[in-house]
Amino acid sequence: MTHHIGSRKSRTQKIRAAQTGFTLLELAFVFIVFGIMVAFAAPSASFLHQKTMADDDRRMLRTLKQALIGQVLATGQLPVCRNAAGAVSATGSNCDAKQTLEPLGVRWSDGRGSGFVYDVLNDAANNIDLTAVGSPGRTTAPDVSGLCNRLDTAITLATSSPAVIAGPRICLGTPDQDNLASYGTYCTNTTPVAFLLVGTGANRPGTNGEGENLATRLVNQNLNLPNGSGVSDRIFENPARRHVDIYDDLVETVTLQELRAAAKCN
Repeated sequence: MTHHIGSRKSRTQKIRAAQTGFTLLELAFVFIVFGIMVAFAAPSASFLHQKTMADDDRRMLRTLKQALIGQVLATGQLPVCRNAAGAVSATGSNCDAKQTLEPLGVRWSDGRGSGFVYDVLNDAANNIDLTAVGSPGRTTAPDVSGLCNRLDTAITLATSSPAVIAGPRICLGTPDQDNLASYGTYCTNTTPVAFLLVGTGANRPGTNGEGENLATRLVNQNLNLPNGSGVSDRIFENPARRHVDIYDDLVETVTLQELRAAAKCN
């Protein structure tokens, strides 16, 4: 009798041990599956996070663009570019976002805290400085007629002699993502704009100019512009450029014609 009881206990212990081992095996399998799921889900979560931030930045850029147009209607001029010390910048390519855009009363930085890039047509030599006050000779604002005269002059020059205009430009073309050879030619032709805004995104480095610290100015390193153009640091991407995962700069522009229409020039 004692022998049978001992045998039963032994069998029970073996069964329990087997059940315990099977449970641990299941748990290990669950952890493996969970790890695989996390490995696949992490890139998707990162992509969705970046996309959400880009969408927010795009909305902020559009709000800032409307604030700049409102500034034109209220004062007859666009904000003058200022550097980090608050001094007027001789070229629009060195604008400090805080010094230049903060007075507008809307957000001037993106979701990562980086200031938006601002550049404006400020070509005084050709009398098309859109940051100047009023009409030539006037020192008080607002005087939208002076702005309209400058815009008319700029539009004429952009048609007849675009190369003489010193100011921000955008590429007329966009790169073919499936043809690397297009990166050397798509920005050969450019057009002047009244002003533009850029959100620089995550600044991920890449190849062919993709994802540079300010990829919209990649023309200095990567594009074959005509020799002697002298304005390559103020040439930006076309807003219509199709984004890819390694390129996330956002560009908002207002053309000369769009600003003329907003100012209700006759």
